[in-house]
Amino acid sequence: MQDRALNFVLGLEARHNEDAVLLVTHAGVIASLVAAFVGEPVQRYIRVRFGHDFLGRLTVASGAIVAYQKLAGTVDTWA
Repeated sequence: MQDRALNFVLGLEARHNEDAVLLVTHAGVIASLVAAFVGEPVQRYIRVRFGHDFLGRLTVASGAIVAYQKLAGTVDTWA
């Protein structure tokens, strides 16, 4: 799942160049993309809860996620 999500997001750069793209997805996909950005195994982020109110920004350049920013919403860890 992480590979599919990452390939999709990275492919948006070629199709949309300088455009902003809104991506609506499930928390597991968000966790996998954040894990890819920070270079950690997805298993370390699978227990991070991105709430229904979460809004974040990924910046893609040169075929990689180069920035991640939480803009609003709930992010915490599951017990």
